[in-house]
Amino acid sequence: MTKEKSWYWLTVFKSRLKKHLNRKLTGHLKLKENMKQKSNLKSLDQFVEEQYGKEGTLKRDKLEDGYKSFKLGVLLQQARLEKGMTQEQLAEK
Repeated sequence: MTKEKSWYWLTVFKSRLKKHLNRKLTGHLKLKENMKQKSNLKSLDQFVEEQYGKEGTLKRDKLEDGYKSFKLGVLLQQARLEKGMTQEQLAEK
């Protein structure tokens, strides 16, 4: 490859790299701006409290009880699968 061709391809590479980095930077800046605009995001605790009330209320207690039941079911399923058992085999024990 001649010096002129090498110089040409180096210039093309620099140009494409510069365009690529500008697009990435622009995208990052837009994302950062969107995050600033979405300052109304809430934590899970805030959302649950708004939707189900404070701890100790009837609606919140029902949610917590349902979550505990769900969690127990998942733990049982994981233990059963680790043992390589089907639901039927587990029921027989």
